[in-house]
Amino acid sequence: MLAHRYNQGFTLVELVVTLAVAAIVMAAAVPSFQNFIQNNRITAQANELVTALNLARSEAIKRGVPVRVCTSVNGTGCAAAGGWQQGWIVFSDIDGLGTPDTGTGQCLATEDCLLRVVNGPLDGNATVTAPSLFLVYQASGMVSAALTFTHTIPQCTGDQARTISVSATGRASVTKTPCT
Repeated sequence: MLAHRYNQGFTLVELVVTLAVAAIVMAAAVPSFQNFIQNNRITAQANELVTALNLARSEAIKRGVPVRVCTSVNGTGCAAAGGWQQGWIVFSDIDGLGTPDTGTGQCLATEDCLLRVVNGPLDGNATVTAPSLFLVYQASGMVSAALTFTHTIPQCTGDQARTISVSATGRASVTKTPCT
């Protein structure tokens, strides 16, 4: 007697049901994943700005000279207009002119020294606004005036916006804020 061979596969009904379940799961997961990506992006960008501010404060205290953080389009000088999302630089501002010297590039005690460059624009069309295009840390680590940055992204939902506050003592902090 011959043994019966059964095809072991999926029926059309089983395949359609599986695809329908997969489509429902994907429809629920994709928006959550996009939220996850947006939250991570804005958190990373805010942390990058806070890192630059902390570096400026630390270097001002260590070097005993003013250190400036300013918006920059080209990574070599301060910008006269635009937002912080275009990028920023951190440099020792020994001469107080508000522009890094070209100098020897060796960070001598007599010349300005470019300490960090963050090139923009920031990913995801983020915007970073503040009432000033620069911030100067004195040798004491303090700033002349407190400054608050507002960091948002397009299609901002919930509390995805960030507020970066720099107190008069020079300390920077980040808080989540509701989107406007």
